[in-house]
Amino acid sequence: MKVQPDITAIAQRLDPFLMKHWRFILAAAEEGSFRRAADRLGVQQSTLSRRIRDIEDAIGATLFARSHAGVRPTFAGRRLLGPAREILAQASQAALAVERAGTAQDGVLRIGLPPITSGAGLTQLLRRVLHVCPNIRVELFDTDPASQCQAVRRHELDVTLQVGCPAVTSHAELDLWDEPVLIVMAERDVLATSPMIDLDELAGRHFIFMAGDPALPVFRDLFAHVPTVCLSVEPLTRETNLLQLVALGQGLTLTTVSLSSHAAVTCRPLTGQGLPLRAVWSRSNPNPALTRFLSVARELRKSPSHRCAAQT
Repeated sequence: MKVQPDITAIAQRLDPFLMKHWRFILAAAEEGSFRRAADRLGVQQSTLSRRIRDIEDAIGATLFARSHAGVRPTFAGRRLLGPAREILAQASQAALAVERAGTAQDGVLRIGLPPITSGAGLTQLLRRVLHVCPNIRVELFDTDPASQCQAVRRHELDVTLQVGCPAVTSHAELDLWDEPVLIVMAERDVLATSPMIDLDELAGRHFIFMAGDPALPVFRDLFAHVPTVCLSVEPLTRETNLLQLVALGQGLTLTTVSLSSHAAVTCRPLTGQGLPLRAVWSRSNPNPALTRFLSVARELRKSPSHRCAAQT
């Protein structure tokens, strides 16, 4: 009966040897000389010869036949060369994969989106991140803000974008920019004659929103100190139907992006009233892609062109 080799025992005997020792074996076989192999690898000949001898003792087989003419692999040595090449190739691939992940050349960046529709500022930020890290895959999530903060704590999301007043949180935060607030109205509305609208001009006006609009709490906070503003919800699930009611003069609504494709309504910016957008993340998140994202965000905050884009 053929006795199967104890692979675990062999692996334990080889465990003290490093990848460089396998390179010693390959170099010696390819050069046919311990001296030339040592010169090629930049080590002392005595070091290379001693390490190969240590491996032979651990394996229990002679790997090289030695002579004054040099060295040549024995039968056992030739059996080792193929696996040694595979070991080194796999180790190199693993090291490259780790390096690419560790420097955000590969990987996934999971971002929680704010309840409002972000404008050009977010698009510019994400494009810049993908330019810096072209092999990163960006995943976007639009769950409710509270769930996103919990997901950030569990590292299920890398970063969440929050709007409005900063919340009391143990997370790290970075102020990004203010999202502009646009009043959406019928073209014949009296407010449409003004290029911009002050908050006090909206007193007594009626605003309508779609059922389940996640931005409604944000806009409620915006009008918390404006008297007699009425915010109500229509049983609608499509934005086009909501805008049709606005076009008929049934109320105003709010947005943060232009609705130029809807001819029956128009938008006017709210003077001096932006919605602060900030990035929230866990300080213990080790994802290198998150580090790159935050680095790009900090750089873009300094760019006047980015601030203009965020406000359009």
